Amino acid sequence: MTELSALLNNDSVFDPAPVYERFVALTILAEKNFNANLAGRLIFCGTVDEHASKMVLAASIAGAASLGVSSDPEQTRQIIRNNVCDFIVNNLDEALRILKNEIRKKLPVAVCLKHDFAGSVEEFAARGVQPDVMALSDEESSIAPHAIAKLVERGAALLPQAENNAAQGVYWCVPEYPVLWLPKVDTVAAEVIGGEMRRRWLRLAPRYLGRRSQSIRYIDMTEPESASFAAAIRLAQRDGRVETDVVIRRGEREERITRGV
Repeated sequence: MTELSALLNNDSVFDPAPVYERFVALTILAEKNFNANLAGRLIFCGTVDEHASKMVLAASIAGAASLGVSSDPEQTRQIIRNNVCDFIVNNLDEALRILKNEIRKKLPVAVCLKHDFAGSVEEFAARGVQPDVMALSDEESSIAPHAIAKLVERGAALLPQAENNAAQGVYWCVPEYPVLWLPKVDTVAAEVIGGEMRRRWLRLAPRYLGRRSQSIRYIDMTEPESASFAAAIRLAQRDGRVETDVVIRRGEREERITRGV
């Protein structure tokens, strides 16, 4: 098993690729609907299970406020353990107080409401709570259809399901002191990719993904970009900016870039 495969198969390590795919889906929607800016927007992420937790994290990285729901005590415990949400509240009024304050300041915030999905959506529709975006699973889309239709009619955009393009992306890790060296490798990556969206991901994802992702990185790159990235790592090793080996992987191809070689 390769180094990166071993990391991705380690239960204590969080694969950032699924969060990245949802982040990309959000930013594409923002370009179409919100002048490429999700600050001050509210995303309803549905039931905060393992799938929706990734959407909540993606929303925070993209700069949006998000609201999810869960009536399952084990789910809410998992949310707390993994620092997915900033607040877990018992009623909609509490959630709205937090959300309105942060949305007014155009700051990201993630709130989980202890409530079931159907009851929450129906309460949104009845009370005029209006998400800008709804990121729902196929199953959720068939629950409380009249309430969901009302929210869409009032202007909520439905986020398409994220595509799994992990084979087109690049993972990287370092064999020692990742807290020290991975940010420096991230800086090298930012030098070879274009677009504010991907640079935002490199800058903010480590903060929101937390300690479980501190040993690994992921972002989509074209073949020429990944070749430029490998060359830029070698240059950074030669000039002393990166004083460690770096392992990069695209698809099934993994390469260890050894310092001093």
